Amino acid sequence: MDTSEGAKAGTGRAGAREWAGLAVVALLILVVSADLNVLHLAVPKLSADLRPGAAQLLWITDVYGFVIAGFLITMGTLGDRIGRRRLLLWGAAAFGAASVLAALAPSAELLIAARALLGVAGAMVLPSALSLIRAAFHDPGQRKIAIAVWITAFSVGSALGPLLGGVLLQHFWWGSVFLPGVAAIVPLLATGPALLPEYRDPAGGRLDLPSAALSLGAVLAVVYGLKQIAEYGAGSAAVAAVLAGVTVGAVFLRRQVRLADPLIDVRLFAGRVFSGALAAQALGVFVMGGTFFLVAQYLQLVLALSPLEAALWLVPTALALVAGSMTAPLLAQRIRPAHVMGGGLLLAAGGFAVLSLADGSGLAHVVAGFVIVGLGLSPVVALSTDMIVAAAPPERAGSASGISESGNELGQALGIAVLGGAGTAVYRGRVESSLPAGVPAESARAAQDTLGAAVSVAEGLPARLSTQLADVSRAAFTDGLQVVALVCAAIAAALALLTVMLLRAVPPGAGQSPERTEEPSEKAPAGPAMRSVSGDLPDVMRDDAGAVLVGEPASGDTAVGDELRERTPGLLSLSRFVSADGESVLLYAQTTGDERAAGRLRSRGVECTEYVLYRSHAPETSRVPGCVVAVSVETRDAAVARQWSDAVIAALESEGHTGGLSAHLHISTDGTRVLNYAEWADEQAHRAAMDDTHPGSPQWRLVQEMPGVKPLGFRRYRLDRTVQ
Repeated sequence: MDTSEGAKAGTGRAGAREWAGLAVVALLILVVSADLNVLHLAVPKLSADLRPGAAQLLWITDVYGFVIAGFLITMGTLGDRIGRRRLLLWGAAAFGAASVLAALAPSAELLIAARALLGVAGAMVLPSALSLIRAAFHDPGQRKIAIAVWITAFSVGSALGPLLGGVLLQHFWWGSVFLPGVAAIVPLLATGPALLPEYRDPAGGRLDLPSAALSLGAVLAVVYGLKQIAEYGAGSAAVAAVLAGVTVGAVFLRRQVRLADPLIDVRLFAGRVFSGALAAQALGVFVMGGTFFLVAQYLQLVLALSPLEAALWLVPTALALVAGSMTAPLLAQRIRPAHVMGGGLLLAAGGFAVLSLADGSGLAHVVAGFVIVGLGLSPVVALSTDMIVAAAPPERAGSASGISESGNELGQALGIAVLGGAGTAVYRGRVESSLPAGVPAESARAAQDTLGAAVSVAEGLPARLSTQLADVSRAAFTDGLQVVALVCAAIAAALALLTVMLLRAVPPGAGQSPERTEEPSEKAPAGPAMRSVSGDLPDVMRDDAGAVLVGEPASGDTAVGDELRERTPGLLSLSRFVSADGESVLLYAQTTGDERAAGRLRSRGVECTEYVLYRSHAPETSRVPGCVVAVSVETRDAAVARQWSDAVIAALESEGHTGGLSAHLHISTDGTRVLNYAEWADEQAHRAAMDDTHPGSPQWRLVQEMPGVKPLGFRRYRLDRTVQ
């Protein structure tokens, strides 16, 4: 159940307050993202002042990203437990304090500690901000745009980090690069409590500390090992770190299956939409991150641009990311998101093909190709992030956000390691076969290691030999970039096909009822004293419904709906269904949660069970249902009710039935019943589905055999009337 303040108020579509809250959160996200890259240009001044050792310098630059990656899952779940707004504000305050400590650090050791604290604070902020978007923006179209703004802020921050650092370092000391983070905290702390809705899962349970330690160890070990492989090759220590991380990760997942209150609910991965969107997001970041790693070196070491000049030439790509992220939600309102994402991936494949034409002589192919890549991949990240957050139940949005962010971090680390390693392998092979005669053996070994080492070695050689070595090394690196670009083009094309296959069931404007495509008037009148009667089915997913009352009056009591045409406080709609055999009646009433609505029904002799809509699966929103099937089960407790409902959604996403248009899982407020309000094309479609219950499907077997669940049967209905 969504217990955010916005949901309680029943606002439906977000207003000025929610958008203002998004603005201050986006500013913070921009700064957190910029801190990932802002320190790179400060390394020379920092090294002269603090004199760190080689290992210390590595930790100064990398510990921030390592700690963020390690704590994302834990912090996402912690936000669900203690409140996402609370965790966001705590993280923002900690980020500001750690920024001041980093700026004023008198030694390398204290700077490393401050950067680690910045990483913890960043991990508190990122999933909390994303899950708060889920709580504040209930309308699917608005939520997509809000998530696009979030991604835009992150992309712009990544691009502005080096630029901002360059400007500050021209006028101030190295520590000044951390101070913009302090400035971004002030408006959030001042306005956040008023602008941002609070959300916490009242039944979230305790935080399992061993799981938190296992997730931290697994992610840190894998990311550290992959980055070591990318920079120094597949050494034994780096490979051991990755294997250790994978092993710890397996122990972590095994523990989650057994816990009553897991850190992450592994059942989320059983849903095709959740898993497919997560895979598309991670692989999209994989190809983007790996290519960015090579392009940044190409601009500085092959074309001999300064770091600031290289950053400026990457700004067009950042603008393309912004344009694609903001355009994708608008396209997804009319075109299936899978097709938008697939089209973007094909565009990215074309961009990689253009990038493969880079020949070391100019900027045209690199800048144009990378802009096209950014424009094509940004819809993938924007829409997949929305799918991941929307596919999870509201009380697990923080956990889902943490998983999403961790997928980003691991995808980028894998891209740098795998694609960077592939480019390095091509580079070394080309240099070894084309090394000029006369280069000393020690210099030759260094030149074969990296392009940066080759350029450094060339500076100490005679002029002619220096030019030859530099030319050979730059040509070899360009060859490596070309090969990686072609590999990425093939990956993007294959991912386009995979994305369309896995996510094709998600309709345009997913999650939005087709009857509510227009924004209601902000100044709607209070309404007449009498309600209207129509033949329209209820809008089951309407955002302002806080509770659903379901009861069975006497079949001959046709006046119950008409009598309730008189306005009843808290009653939003009342639909009366008659069973296919005409022997029973089902009342489905949506309310704001006001007890007076239930009292009114009981005064008519209708005993009602109060439910809350838990999850919905609606792959076919364009067809008009011809039959409604009410399926009821009895459950041992609320936890089992959620587990069974999740299993139904996962089974439908994996192997749905022809003619099944939607399924809306409602859980009773006491947690002992689940009602599946299912819409079908017609009665015959449901009868055919009952003849084919997927006996070989493990997902459907789990639905049918889950312990603690007692089936109560089902009944087919047709709509008689709706009062609203």
